Amino acid sequence: MNEPCKSDSGPDTYLDRLVKYVPVEVLLAWVFVNAVIKDSSDVINKFEVEWYVFGAFAILTPVWIWVVTGKAPYPGRQLHMGIATISFVLWVAAVGGPFIYLKPSLPHYSLYAALALLVFSLAAPLLRPPELPWLEEAPSRRS
Repeated sequence: MNEPCKSDSGPDTYLDRLVKYVPVEVLLAWVFVNAVIKDSSDVINKFEVEWYVFGAFAILTPVWIWVVTGKAPYPGRQLHMGIATISFVLWVAAVGGPFIYLKPSLPHYSLYAALALLVFSLAAPLLRPPELPWLEEAPSRRS
C-alpha cells in the first residue's frame, strides 16, 4: 500500500506525483468488473449497469486514496483525492467504459477523451501539495 508523505523523504518530485495521482488499484478493479459486465449475457440493461458501476468506482476512488494513505493527515490529501478521482474519470473515458455510448452524439469522442487524459496527466503533477511548517520541525523533535 502507498504510504503518506514522510517528512524525512523530502517533497515529492514531478514523477512521484505523476505516478501517485493515477489510482491504479481502482482502475484495475474497474477494468475487471467492466469486462465481466460486457461478457455477461445475463445483464439485461448493460447501459445502466455500466453507469452505476462507473459511479460507484468514482465514489470509491477518493475513499480508497484516504484508506491507502493512512489515517494520519498529510499535506495535500484532499488534492491527491481530487486529482485521483478526476484521473479515474478521464482514464475510463479514454478507455471507453459507459462513455462509449456518447460516441453517436460526439463523432470525435475518442480523440477528445485521449487528449483530455494526456493534458490532465501531464498538468496535474505540476500542482504541489502545500508545505506545512510542522513537517519541517518533526525530525528535530525526534533527535
